[in-house]
Amino acid sequence: MSRVTSAASSGKKYPDLLSMKEVQAMLGGKSRSTIYRWISSGWLPRPIKIGANSIAWPEEVFLEWRNSLCKGGV
Repeated sequence: MSRVTSAASSGKKYPDLLSMKEVQAMLGGKSRSTIYRWISSGWLPRPIKIGANSIAWPEEVFLEWRNSLCKGGV
């Protein structure tokens, strides 16, 4: 199954963006306050605003950041 097909079938409104809940899950269930603290300190990449009360991370940016941690970066 191609990336486009799998993203389209996932039902996500923005298939190339990760929501706060998705990022929390990818970070082992960290709290929103911890994630906001990491954003403020510059440790976690800044999300983009996608609505009045919604933020998301470009999937590619977040995955590159996470992979750099696994390689001993950041």
